[in-house]
Amino acid sequence: MNPLNCSNLREIGKVIKKIIATTWPGVNYLENVLLVITIPAEFSETSKAIMRTCAFDAGLIKEKYSTNLQFTTEPEAAAIYCMEMNLKEQALAHPGTNFMIVDCGGGMVDITVRKLINNDQLGEITERAGDFCGSIFIDAEFVKYLRKILGDKPMDLLKDRDYGQMQSLIQQFCENCKLPFTGDNPDFSYDLDLGDARPILLEYVSDEVRKKLENNDWTIDIDFATVK
Repeated sequence: MNPLNCSNLREIGKVIKKIIATTWPGVNYLENVLLVITIPAEFSETSKAIMRTCAFDAGLIKEKYSTNLQFTTEPEAAAIYCMEMNLKEQALAHPGTNFMIVDCGGGMVDITVRKLINNDQLGEITERAGDFCGSIFIDAEFVKYLRKILGDKPMDLLKDRDYGQMQSLIQQFCENCKLPFTGDNPDFSYDLDLGDARPILLEYVSDEVRKKLENNDWTIDIDFATVK
């Protein structure tokens, strides 16, 4: 396996080892530290094996099949966190308490319902349900919206010639529109500043679109109904 594929894990390992060496100077990382990595719930055994190989190549474990590396699914990790933090803070950490975990990721949204059993054990009331409706699909709809306003050709050229600027528009939308939007305020609106994308758009948008953009100071008003 190409060691470059493990570069992220290697950098994470450097941070972990530094913290352990600073906080617990006498601890031998490779011998005494249990590493638990969260993985998507849909990961196959093959995917887990690849992750283990990457962890070994990155120097996170001494031997490839070391028991010092274990995996837990992201919903399981979220359930444990809720049990240890939220339920105990709200005085709800007692047997019989049911709670729902909604894992809204970039690609998928996963939902599970858990039940707290004796001795901090967790049971699963419903099987995991999930679908591809995560955050990236909202971003895709935003790009479609821009295509309707600006046209396909200008958007294609912006993507090909200045992909960074395309991503900047998406990031601007995420920070100022997608994340703050709750669906509760009908007066919600956001003015998207086309900014540095103007040179390319000026060259390829239609005269009608250009005039509208100039009249609006090269901003696009995104209202409540559009976002919803």
